[in-house]
Amino acid sequence: VRYRMLADGPVKVLQILPIQPPGGGTSSQRVLALPPAAANEDDGRLRTSVQVRLAQVGLSLVAEGCSELIYISIMSISLGYQASIGRDTMSLRIRHLQIDNQLHRAAFPVLLRSSFSPHERQHASQPPSLELLVQRRVGALRVVLYETVSLRMQSLEIMLDTVFVQTLVLFALSTYADLSGMLAAVAKPLQAHPASHDQPAKVYVRWLNIQPFRLILSCRSVAGGRGFEEVLANAPPAAVGVLNSVSAILSNIDRAPLELKALVLDNTFAPPGMLSANISDYYKEQLLQQVYRLLLSVELLGNPRGLFQRIATGVTDAFYEPLHGMMRGPDEFAQGVLRGGKSLAENTLFGLSDSVGKVSGSLGKSLAELSMDKDYLDRRASSAAHASHEAPRNLGQGFLRSVEDVSGGFLKGVTGVVTKPIQGAQKGGLDGFFKGVAQGAVGLIVKPVVGVADGITSATEGLKTTTTVQHADVAHRQRPPRTFGLLGEMRSFSSSDAAIQRALSDAIATGGSRLRHLADGRLFGHVACYCPVGTVMPFVVTTSHVMLASITMPVIRGSGIESHRTPDSERASPLEAAIATNAYLRMSVIWAEPLSNIGAWECLENSHELALHLRGGNVRRARFGSTEARQRAANFVQQALEAASACVRA
Repeated sequence: VRYRMLADGPVKVLQILPIQPPGGGTSSQRVLALPPAAANEDDGRLRTSVQVRLAQVGLSLVAEGCSELIYISIMSISLGYQASIGRDTMSLRIRHLQIDNQLHRAAFPVLLRSSFSPHERQHASQPPSLELLVQRRVGALRVVLYETVSLRMQSLEIMLDTVFVQTLVLFALSTYADLSGMLAAVAKPLQAHPASHDQPAKVYVRWLNIQPFRLILSCRSVAGGRGFEEVLANAPPAAVGVLNSVSAILSNIDRAPLELKALVLDNTFAPPGMLSANISDYYKEQLLQQVYRLLLSVELLGNPRGLFQRIATGVTDAFYEPLHGMMRGPDEFAQGVLRGGKSLAENTLFGLSDSVGKVSGSLGKSLAELSMDKDYLDRRASSAAHASHEAPRNLGQGFLRSVEDVSGGFLKGVTGVVTKPIQGAQKGGLDGFFKGVAQGAVGLIVKPVVGVADGITSATEGLKTTTTVQHADVAHRQRPPRTFGLLGEMRSFSSSDAAIQRALSDAIATGGSRLRHLADGRLFGHVACYCPVGTVMPFVVTTSHVMLASITMPVIRGSGIESHRTPDSERASPLEAAIATNAYLRMSVIWAEPLSNIGAWECLENSHELALHLRGGNVRRARFGSTEARQRAANFVQQALEAASACVRA
């Protein structure tokens, strides 16, 4: 005799058969004749069919203090559900998935997005980001029977920075405390009615298939970040500085690829916890086996994987381009030699300069943390965020910025020896004075070295512009961070308000001490003033100031921004066009007045001007294109003044 184990639904069958079955029939035919284990046999007729299609869904995660952390954008969602007597089927298809980092000084504006190969980008219809199919049999008791579970995910690119991780940890800690209290309050009345202790249902999966997918991980260390000091309140300052320096070295990773193999399970019968634990262990083991890829992408080592990849690309082109030309003729062979040699030289130059720049940049970030100077780290982070918008366009700009970095590092180190003790004495008396002396002494050594490292990084950025090597695809947010109401209430998203808020934040970050006091307020509203052709002058009202600013519009051919000859009623159209093209808006503040300094406001009769009478006797004027625009600006000022007065009385 012989025996075999068969899975008939959730039932395991032990079948004992003769070696040669009598009657000429085969054992496989007898196996197929086994009765089904399901209580109700499925006739295949649909009883329910639902199809849901959504063009786009957006979700915002907002923290306390009117700060948007992330924005989740899901596009082209197709959800289907079909049910018959003994089977139901659910399918999900998502065309595009993206999660944006909405913090202002984000090193990466996008946290997660689908990644496509160069071949996939050339096609008009790219593969969907996620496809899920689940088929389930119904009718079995204490058993959840899945016939098919299939999941396919597009390659994902994950981009993190240290400030975002710190902010997310603080948000999770505060949210966990709130949720714990809420659940405790809800569970207390239910303790008198204990739930039944039935055995948990097991899961039977006839076929589970999770297709292979790829993760591309990038990390950046960003100086600054507020609020995380509470977690490390009991640690010595020197230990915190060393810890931040070490984390700045290890957390700079450039596009490390992590490839996860497919997972296929047949006839699996286990409790849900055990099944999920086995799947989790399978992927954990694969990730641990690829730790070396993270090390090969660390920027402190110069990103060896990226360097070897660039050189390999150049060597491949130097070999195959002449070979392809030889097959066509002598002239094409000569052109192939030139193309291959050019590719080898440019890829080698780009790879070497990129590696040197990453090493110097990583060292600069780690050494800057040793200064333990929060103001210096915040200004450095703001400058880095601003520099990411305006990379050197040629070799000359790169070397000019390099000279500025080196000289600025020496100047900050020397001036800190004098200013830090004075600032420390003003804030903390004698103890603060000695702390300032220590910070100044450390900064005298650290800041010039950091300036030299930043100068090398800027020079290599300019050197890379001399090549025609294709850079990595730049990720853009689906939309800029949203603005909130005067009292922190949620309101409809406005693209123009969000663009003005981003431009104002960049102006404050690069304006130094002259504009630093403007960071105390949030944008409440803005109205476009009458302005010369080619510029936009917004009248901006925040929760702390009223200001008049100027924005020079970028000229982007083909977007309509270069056409500035528009009627006065359509003066805002260049701003809308710049927003649609994700253009960088450069704002300069003409004047700014605190709300506490405004005594009264007045609408002048024979003009479209709004006059703000200051308590010191001066007058600030703003001219608008229409009476309606002036009245809207006056309403903003009145509401802001009333809210400020209410806060003072409270």
